[in-house]
Amino acid sequence: MNQDELIHGFVDGELTQQEEQQMRQLLDADPEVRRRVEAYGQIKEAIQSAPLKEPDLSSWEDVETPPGASSWRALGLSLFFFGYLGLVAIGLHDFFTGPEPMSSKVMIGSLLVGVGVLLVSVIRQRLIELKTDRYQRVEK
Repeated sequence: MNQDELIHGFVDGELTQQEEQQMRQLLDADPEVRRRVEAYGQIKEAIQSAPLKEPDLSSWEDVETPPGASSWRALGLSLFFFGYLGLVAIGLHDFFTGPEPMSSKVMIGSLLVGVGVLLVSVIRQRLIELKTDRYQRVEK
């Protein structure tokens, strides 16, 4: 451990007994180290005694969503969702009517069903937790 780490650890009270003994020897032998320890101690005291100001959250209440933004967002998400469903439906149709062997179709089908079951279970669990969410009524 170098001298700077020792000094900061000493001021913060984070040294082991052996390191603290080494630091005390340095303090006795070097007036520059004593001066630095005192300076860092004063800085630490000033920081700890500084008053904490609570943030003003009223400015967040003034921020509004522009009119119509939520309806455009809903429209965009709906178009994306239906486009995605269409692509998935076309892909599944081509896959299951294609020349691939039945074993491949069963394995990939079971993989997709497994992912679907996991997704439904996660959504279900989140909806259950939403009813008992302790932080739901916490204001910003």
